[in-house]
Amino acid sequence: MLGFLELSLSNPTAAMGRLEPVLAFLHELGSPEPGIIPCLPDAIEALVSLGRLEEAEALLERLERQGRALDRPWAIATAARGRGLLTAARGDLPRARSALEQALVEQRRVPQPFERARDDLARVGGATPPSSELTHTEQRIAELVGEGKKNREVAEALVISVKTVEANLSRIFHRLGVRSRTELTRRIATTHGQQPTSTSAGS
Repeated sequence: MLGFLELSLSNPTAAMGRLEPVLAFLHELGSPEPGIIPCLPDAIEALVSLGRLEEAEALLERLERQGRALDRPWAIATAARGRGLLTAARGDLPRARSALEQALVEQRRVPQPFERARDDLARVGGATPPSSELTHTEQRIAELVGEGKKNREVAEALVISVKTVEANLSRIFHRLGVRSRTELTRRIATTHGQQPTSTSAGS
């Protein structure tokens, strides 16, 4: 759970620090059941974020093999998501999108709606947009701020931390050349042909 928390806070190095002892334990245990300690999907995501693609591939093949051998919907769905992340990190975005779409299909068999809430393709390595273009996550944050929401409200809406919102806002300001939430709101309103919404500073 601590590894998952660090990953949710966009700290893949810290996440792997938590997950590596668990991976070692699972290796020694040698169980064919992928859900005995369901950490493989998080480890795959962290490794991809760190650029350790060969290690991610090895864990992914194991998760795919175990999930299909035992027909575990959770493992099959998260493996497809991991395949999408890994493929995108290697620069093949069409195949990555296909894998992520398959993950959504497989996820319908699993009563875990949070897994469907991830915006993976837009934030994986290798999919960095030009400096003036916002990622999908940055765009959503900008739109919510443009609606007058405070940082904590944005964080709750997107199921991310306030620190992640703050970090994304800094990048948004830089990319769009704005200096304040008011300027950002005006920019968003102009883009969508709307009247600006008054915003209050702070989080």
